[in-house]
Amino acid sequence: MTISDSTRYCLPRYYLPLATFLVAKTIAAGAETPSLECDGQQYSFENGLFGATAKKMTGAEWQDFCVPDNPETLTQKLIIRDDEIWCLSYHHITPDTQPFARQSWMLNTEIGTLHIANYVRRNGGWLKQSQRRIKCQMPAG
Repeated sequence: MTISDSTRYCLPRYYLPLATFLVAKTIAAGAETPSLECDGQQYSFENGLFGATAKKMTGAEWQDFCVPDNPETLTQKLIIRDDEIWCLSYHHITPDTQPFARQSWMLNTEIGTLHIANYVRRNGGWLKQSQRRIKCQMPAG
């Protein structure tokens, strides 16, 4: 395939604005990193060009938030919607059984709260056992 001279000189002209837009979007997304501290635990959320990420501080390093420690008996689902970050956990006896318990964590970055609710399966539905609401703040420093 041969590219004509006129096409060769107009292609880079379109790449520069696109590249500038993508870099600016990435920088702006990185600047929107809300961090919260709830009950001594720090959380960080980033809206990037290719999706959002949620992390929590464990020891001295950031780790992915809402990732199961034991995937055979615990499944987790991370949902990020606007100012709400949800982590839904389902506890199983074995990997091939229905979950017997569920926990939902909802972090609201706009109003700075963490809402935790625990449920058990009863008669084919979920019965709420307990709930907590924790006021969060921006970490110092």
